[in-house]
Amino acid sequence: MAASQKFPFPNEIMNQSQKPLGKLRVWVRKRSRESASASLAHLGLTYALAVVVYGLGGWWLDKRLETMPWFTLLGVALGAVGGFIWVYREVMRDSKASQVEREEKEEKEKP
Repeated sequence: MAASQKFPFPNEIMNQSQKPLGKLRVWVRKRSRESASASLAHLGLTYALAVVVYGLGGWWLDKRLETMPWFTLLGVALGAVGGFIWVYREVMRDSKASQVEREEKEEKEKP
């Protein structure tokens, strides 16, 4: 691919039904590429931070109660589940908002 050609965005390649991560891609598509990458970085860092914070909390409890590694494992698991739930809710919230915007735009375009 020549340097002057731009890479096709995933939404330009497949239709919505073919995408395994369709809602995430719709969420990304409604932003510019720079904004989308920042949004995805925010999601990833927030997820990682939840895992690390809960894991460290479990590690601290293990040190105080001398129960190594049970609370650390529990903390990492809770952080992973909680982080995933937060990311899922964030993507779904923005997906619903973009769907409403798209429907309003279609209503305005009708004669």
